[in-house]
Formats: sequence, structure tokens, C-alpha cells
Amino acid sequence: MEPFRDFQHRAGLTVFTEAGRLRYLKIIMANRYWQFIHHVRRLDVKAYDLVVTDYEPITAWAGNLRKQPVLGVEHQYAFGKNRPVEGRSLTQHAVMSLFAPVTRGVGLHWSDFGDNVLPLILDLPPAPPATAQNHILVYLRLEDQALVT
Repeated sequence: MEPFRDFQHRAGLTVFTEAGRLRYLKIIMANRYWQFIHHVRRLDVKAYDLVVTDYEPITAWAGNLRKQPVLGVEHQYAFGKNRPVEGRSLTQHAVMSLFAPVTRGVGLHWSDFGDNVLPLILDLPPAPPATAQNHILVYLRLEDQALVT
């Protein structure tokens, strides 16, 4: 974090997943909601013209509560209106929509959905030329790769 110099750190909220599924009981039991509310209320964002979040709830909620524009840039913002989301429950939709709400979301996704979805931002070395024709890339941000077969 040193390159950012004058940064602040707060304990926020955490979403828990196991085997690719949201674990609601863990989400409810493990988060410190009063601490979260305290951090949101104390975070002063008035000096900024725009609050930018990467699906981080304290900055998103602080900006929204103070009527500041909030721009979200993250994979989760690709799943907004008019996006194909097969099998998502109403509870999952509520968690994803309310966790870090934004004025405008820019989703990052490997598929092109149009107006507000960009390709993933990756800082990778140049890839060697492909030798096999049938490659499958799987994005597992929070999963234990040893358990995925």
C-alpha cells in the first residue's frame, strides 16, 4: 500500500463462499455490522468529486449516503440489468446489489455484454504461443483450487 501514500484502512464486510456458493449464515454471523456502520458514517468523502470502488462496501455506502457519485469497477458490476444470470436467486441478487451500491457500475467480464462491460484487467507477462487447440480458462477468485476437479 506504500505507493498510495496517504491511505486509510478499515475493516469492512466480507462475503463468504464455499464450493462456488454464497454461505449466508457465515456472512450474517461473521461480519461486524456496527463497526461497518461506524466506518461508513465517519468516512468523509465530501472533498472528492467522484468515489471509485472495486466492490468495496465502506467507500460505496459512504459515497451514496452523502449523495456523492460512486463509480464501481469490478467483475460483480457486470451482473446488472439486462445481463444473463442463470440460476441466481432473489437473495443472491439482493446481496450483490446492496453489498457495494454504485451510481454507475462498470463490469469486468470475459464475455462482451455491451454498454457497461469491459474485458478483464490483467497484468500478465506475454503468453507463449498456444500449442493445443482446446484450452479452457476458469476464473476462481475465492475458491480453493485444490478442491476443484
